Amino acid sequence: MRAGRLLGAVAPVPVRTDDLAEAGELLATHGACVVPWRAADRWAVIAAGEAVLGPRALIRWEPRTLRTHPEPGMRKRVVREQRLILEGTSDERVEGLLQSPPAGVAVEGWGLGDAYPDTVGFLCAREPAAGGADFLVDGAALLASFGSTDDGREPARLLSSASVVLRTHPQHPPQEVVLARRSPKGRAAILYAPSSLLPRLDETGEPDAASRAALRWNELVLAVAADAPRFDLRRDEALLVDNYRMYHGRDGYLGDREVYRGWFWTDTAFAYPMVTEDAGEP
Repeated sequence: MRAGRLLGAVAPVPVRTDDLAEAGELLATHGACVVPWRAADRWAVIAAGEAVLGPRALIRWEPRTLRTHPEPGMRKRVVREQRLILEGTSDERVEGLLQSPPAGVAVEGWGLGDAYPDTVGFLCAREPAAGGADFLVDGAALLASFGSTDDGREPARLLSSASVVLRTHPQHPPQEVVLARRSPKGRAAILYAPSSLLPRLDETGEPDAASRAALRWNELVLAVAADAPRFDLRRDEALLVDNYRMYHGRDGYLGDREVYRGWFWTDTAFAYPMVTEDAGEP
């Protein structure tokens, strides 16, 4: 199946709105939205998420700051082989070493098992000098499109019915997981954790059918992500993402960047974390 044919439906650019009610509807129906929100501090991402989710937000963890402020002696952490080349508005080109390498599409917190967050927020406090564009892959829409093709019908069925083995943590035993499921209240969810897949082998010593389906799914997601349309999250903008059905990624960038990240659990989550990690607002 050619991933390029699916981009319009499965790699959306989120709608921007300053209407919180509309933002909540967009998050529920389209899987993502962007709202203006002043990035006063890291707790602002929690305020933005709770404003959009309303009373549905039951639990949130203490927010994290994702930033790159290179200091002397940190140059070894730069990925020297990777370079960023961006086309300017004229013939000028910006080229240089990436301050931060790309962050591939991912599901946030999936190592928590069923208690992984169903909604994630990213609030931009500082834009990089160049690069750093975000992108999304709609896993639920991609699975539906994949399953509608002759060569994808059986793998899609296996993704929704047969378990695969994932290692969620080096110190935890592997888990058997059905990648594509629905929450008790009907939320579509499909995990994507390619580096943690432990393929089961069949009697021939090859990955079994469910593992092959998962490996094929991983390849398809990567192909779509590579061509997905990019968008820039600007300062004082918050991106809210349905972490069950959407995969979020980011390009590498030059210069300093600061983003606040928040995890949320709503009334439609599979399960809830036993430890909230919520230290309370300062």
